[in-house]
Amino acid sequence: MPDKKEALLARAEEIAQHRIVVGMHFPHDVAGGKKLAELIVAELKKSPDFTKDLAAAKAELAARP
Repeated sequence: MPDKKEALLARAEEIAQHRIVVGMHFPHDVAGGKKLAELIVAELKKSPDFTKDLAAAKAELAARP
C-alpha cells in the first residue's frame, strides 16, 4: 500500500524503539533487522515468482474501490 508507506514505516520505527526502551532488544538488533530486511527484499526482487506475485498484488490494490 504505497499510499500508507510512510505511516507504516513510522509505526514500525515506533515499535522498534519501544522494544529497545523495555529491554527486549538492543539498538544494534533493530539496525541489524532493518539491514537483513533490505537484503532479503533485494534477493526476493530477483525472483520471477516474487515479482509476478508482487505485480498481482499491486494490480489487486489498484483495482480496489
